[in-house]
Amino acid sequence: MSLRHGLLGLLTTWEASGYDIKQEFDGFVSVFWHSNLSQIYPELAKLENEGLIESRLVTQVGKPDKKLYQITESGKAEMIRWLSQPPTLPKRKDPFLMQAFFMDQLPLKDVLFQLQTFEREQKEKIEQMEQFLDDTSASIRERQAVKKTNRYGFSSLFACHLSRKALFKLDSINASDS
Repeated sequence: MSLRHGLLGLLTTWEASGYDIKQEFDGFVSVFWHSNLSQIYPELAKLENEGLIESRLVTQVGKPDKKLYQITESGKAEMIRWLSQPPTLPKRKDPFLMQAFFMDQLPLKDVLFQLQTFEREQKEKIEQMEQFLDDTSASIRERQAVKKTNRYGFSSLFACHLSRKALFKLDSINASDS
C-alpha cells in the first residue's frame, strides 16, 4: 500500500481535512500504516495536481480557513485500479523477527521470556484494536456513514483475525518448547 492509496481510500467515504485524515491514521489505520502530517499534506497536494482529489476552503470564525478534500471520479477509478491488482508481499523490516532469528544465542529461559513478552504486547494491541473497533463503530453509526461502517467493520475484523492467528502460532511454538 502506498500513502496515496490510503488517502484515496479514506476520501472515498467522506470529505476531510488533512487534520481529519491524520486522526484516522492515528486511529485504527495505525494498526497497519502510519503517517505524519509532513507526509500527508504533500501527498494531498500531489493527488490534487493529478486530478485525483479536489479541495475547497471552508471559512471558520476565529480560526484559520480549513481545506477539505474529496475524491474525484478519476480518484475513484485509480482506487479501483489499485484494489484490482494482485497484492504484493511487503518487504519487512521487523526488529522482533530479526531478534528472533538470532535468539538461539540466548538461554532457553531468556528466549521464552522474550516470546512471552512479545505475545503479551500483541494481545494488548488486539484488545486496543477491538476497543477501537467498538468505539469507531459507535461513532460511525452516529454519523450515519453506512459505507464507512461496512469497510471498517470488515477490515477491522480481518486485521484482528490475522493478529489472533499469529498469536496462535506463538502459542504453538511456546508449547513445543516447553
